[in-house]
Amino acid sequence: MVEVFRFARHRKYPKIIKHRKKYMAHDEREVANLGDRVRIKSCRPLSKNKTFNLEEILVKAPQFTSGDVKAQKGNLSLLPPAAAAAAVAKKEERVKELAKVMEEAELSAREAEEETEGESKESEEQDKANK
Repeated sequence: MVEVFRFARHRKYPKIIKHRKKYMAHDEREVANLGDRVRIKSCRPLSKNKTFNLEEILVKAPQFTSGDVKAQKGNLSLLPPAAAAAAVAKKEERVKELAKVMEEAELSAREAEEETEGESKESEEQDKANK
């Protein structure tokens, strides 16, 4: 799928409008990737919608593996590798900080629970002694 953008001036209002058109193009050698700038050439119909062939790749897009960076909403982020590594490191630090906070919260909850148990035992002993 090749997406072509063109800009046109609106007839009545002084505004530039962005038009988009998608073309199905046949990549026989499967060399093109997402984000590459390519040149396509018209040919005989190859299928219902496919009437173009990939002629050449003008500019290759940077390639990332799925483990580079995952965006907060689950989509892959197209960042340079250095920025991706920094983002992953930041995320790991945040996870460690949250784990520490959770541990501290659990400890304080246990301590509070032990204190209330100790107080309830003392009050029960005082009630028995008063009777």
